[in-house]
Amino acid sequence: PDAKKKQLADPKLPAATRLTIHKELDEMTTQVRRTYGDINTVEKMLAVTAPKPAPAQPSPQGATEVSAQRVRHFTALPEALRGTISAAAEVESKRYNVLRSDLLALMAVESNFDPAAVHPTSRAAGLMQLIPSTAARYEVSDPHDVRQNIHGGAADWARALRAAEGDPREAYRKYYNPGASEATTERFLAARREFAQHEAATQP
Repeated sequence: PDAKKKQLADPKLPAATRLTIHKELDEMTTQVRRTYGDINTVEKMLAVTAPKPAPAQPSPQGATEVSAQRVRHFTALPEALRGTISAAAEVESKRYNVLRSDLLALMAVESNFDPAAVHPTSRAAGLMQLIPSTAARYEVSDPHDVRQNIHGGAADWARALRAAEGDPREAYRKYYNPGASEATTERFLAARREFAQHEAATQP
């Protein structure tokens, strides 16, 4: 893995080769998980992070009221729930080298910050709407547990960004939420902009 990570550090590496290496590293992660069965061991042995996307650009004038409502809804959550979500999102964004505002935007669009949310057909559950196979992949035993769900969702968002070479639009509609409509994708991108603005405005 170290040799492959050195290759990924080369800015001149062709995109096709970069994607192939990420796929090989994902396969290695799966193999180590089968051997050791401990996600912490996997993370230590294969400290592979997603290419962090460029920060979301500020929303244009007249950004959708729906996205602004999602930010207001988040800030109006009960203090205990909001604090747990914020802390878990902070930890997992650093663990997987993704934007915390991306994780908040995903929760806003996927579940409207409802840990008890369950999709009626796909059985996707929790804040980041993990389907059963995704929950199992990241050893999430209780998808309604805030910390576990955000851990699994952040790991899957990092995987999606790797597969999409850092493009958040492609990462969302092709890998995180395959088959998502253009309207749903646009809602996510709008929420992403709004939460990036919110983070920038509230951080010291």
